[in-house]
Amino acid sequence: MVGTATICDMVPLKGENRILAHFGKLVIGKSQRDGLIAVLGAGGLNRQKISCQDIAFTIGPRINAAGRLEHPDFAFRAFSEKGAAAIAAAKELERINRRRKTITASIMRKVYGKLDKRDLGKVVVIGDKD
Repeated sequence: MVGTATICDMVPLKGENRILAHFGKLVIGKSQRDGLIAVLGAGGLNRQKISCQDIAFTIGPRINAAGRLEHPDFAFRAFSEKGAAAIAAAKELERINRRRKTITASIMRKVYGKLDKRDLGKVVVIGDKD
């Protein structure tokens, strides 16, 4: 978990951070945690060939989605429970992440709609009360 957190925090992978990330990937590759295996599977990842990019852009967003849209407990349970409870929590985490992607896509459609109506300069800032 420390390796995953280090990678997801996008810190430079130098020195001890590199060591934590390296051994974190090794542990993920050997992990028997049911929820982690389910989360990796939902993201289409092969745990034996996991990369820092896989962790940062597949596992990280799922963990963050839980805390931003619902409750971080979903992520905690997916990584700490065993058996059916872990798999159920991982499925819930995936549902929350799909909702995050839908919300993001909706926001981007609104942004692109507003951009079409403007003369763009070098910096663009777009806001919305929602």
